[in-house]
Amino acid sequence: MELVEMTTEHLNPYQIPLLLVAQPFYDLAKMQWSFHKIFGEDNFVVMQGGLHIEKALWSTMGYLLLESGSPERIWASEDTDSSNSYCHCT
Repeated sequence: MELVEMTTEHLNPYQIPLLLVAQPFYDLAKMQWSFHKIFGEDNFVVMQGGLHIEKALWSTMGYLLLESGSPERIWASEDTDSSNSYCHCT
């Protein structure tokens, strides 16, 4: 984290460093709460990486699809039988 901080300070003075990490390293990177004077949230930003963000997005989209009632409309459709409509909903 110190290397990221020094690099950011060299390239863009006065910018708060941002560190994107994968899920296994996210807990390690959150050590900033233990060292809040050096790596506090006002001095350093830690975010989970793209894979975690994508997973959360797909979960949200699945929830919105189910709550919209679309699967029930497909299943209730007269044009499809239950086995065919299930394929459209997955």
